Amino acid sequence: MESIDKAKPNTLLRQQRLLRGWSLREVVDQLCKLCEEEKDIPGVTADMVSKWERGERKPSRFYQAKLCLLYGKTADQLGFLEIIDESLPLASNTAVSYPSFIQGPFTSTRAIDALLNNQQAEVSEALATHLLSLSGRQLATLTHLGWTQQDIMKALQIVLQGETAMANINRRQVLQLGASILLLGGIDIPMREHPSIEERTQLTRTLGEGIAAGWTLFHTASPAQVLAISRSQLALLQQVHSDVYPTVLPMLYSAVYRLSGAALHFQGRYNDAHKAHEKAYIAALDDADVWNMAQSRSWQAYGLRALNNYDDALRVTDAAARLVSQQTDTESIRLQARLLAFGAENAALLGDMRGSESRLHASERLLEHLPAPHEEFDHASWLQQAGVCALHFQQNDIAASRLEQALSQLPVQWALRYISTAVPLAMAYTRMRELDEALRIVEKTVLIVRSVQAPALTQEFQSFLEMELPKTFPENERCRMITLEAKQQLALA
Repeated sequence: MESIDKAKPNTLLRQQRLLRGWSLREVVDQLCKLCEEEKDIPGVTADMVSKWERGERKPSRFYQAKLCLLYGKTADQLGFLEIIDESLPLASNTAVSYPSFIQGPFTSTRAIDALLNNQQAEVSEALATHLLSLSGRQLATLTHLGWTQQDIMKALQIVLQGETAMANINRRQVLQLGASILLLGGIDIPMREHPSIEERTQLTRTLGEGIAAGWTLFHTASPAQVLAISRSQLALLQQVHSDVYPTVLPMLYSAVYRLSGAALHFQGRYNDAHKAHEKAYIAALDDADVWNMAQSRSWQAYGLRALNNYDDALRVTDAAARLVSQQTDTESIRLQARLLAFGAENAALLGDMRGSESRLHASERLLEHLPAPHEEFDHASWLQQAGVCALHFQQNDIAASRLEQALSQLPVQWALRYISTAVPLAMAYTRMRELDEALRIVEKTVLIVRSVQAPALTQEFQSFLEMELPKTFPENERCRMITLEAKQQLALA
């Protein structure tokens, strides 16, 4: 940790703790939960957190990243970033050829600003040379788009999983090349003309690991960040296409198209998402990969559900479930359980209580064979779906009980699932006329909704705030004030 010469209270950091009503000890407990799966964790105490807030000490980079994740804020929003004078020119120790659309004199962010506004279909060699000459601090430009330092480093790590199969370039170049990939969707990667069997094997493996890491990030990052990563991975995969083993290509393409479609879904871009998932399905079909085929169809069913097309959503969901019904591996069983639970929700929306309950029971039986927790589907997911089904059947007390259980089992960083559980829970309490409980959920959820910036979920939450809550408690002043404050916070996101 770094010492501060003159203590200046970090009011931004303290405010986030007070907004949640947490004690210093509770902040320590939450940080420890975020670090459960990590090794060699630096110790943290309530006294340390207090010193961070009073400005007597500055959190280490490790805990800065964890605090950003805990509070759902960027590093500058928590007072961790010092202001950088962007008018200072880049040290001119490297001669570069500037692309025509970057006008001098050159400053530290002008190149990336120009790239963001430029619609060129191809990236010139001069542009690549220019990007590789940039200072590492230009990656901070992404913070203006709401990215934290942790977001940037995690994204680069995922995008550049195939680094070991590329030509040797230094760490500084890796970071800057990664930034250009994120912004532009691809730059020519220097590869050996005839890679060895070992290099092809390494490339294939690391590309797969990178896409898997992208899916892990999907549950904690914003859809915009996941979309940037998925498109970068697709560009990278297309560039090294001929060097990847043909037997693996369909699986990789299917997974990365599906990741892109999932991000588009939570942005509310359902038609674009449908097209991405259709590409994912076709790629999987080429290899008769029933698991990826079923995954792609399941996401198309989610889109149909979001568009209120419940009949087709149920039909597609059941078809996807049949694709993997004879598979006995763990991931296929998990997918079957998820599809059955989602089918139960669509049956509930169609008023079919028997069909909904039978699917829920079948899904619950499959869970007995699965380890938990798991990002894609676990017991908390089942409770969430069962609670939503109960809500559709006006069984509000059952819905509240199941959704509360689901929320208590969710890790704090699984933001998308948290919102998908918290919003129907607030609805259940509202319909039970339990105002205090409903507002408790609203106050916790608004901070997460704001930080994730997933338009589809934001719209669902706003609809509840603007319609159901005030309609149920039209004369309650506290309800009006908290609802107004929540809507103002969402408007600032």
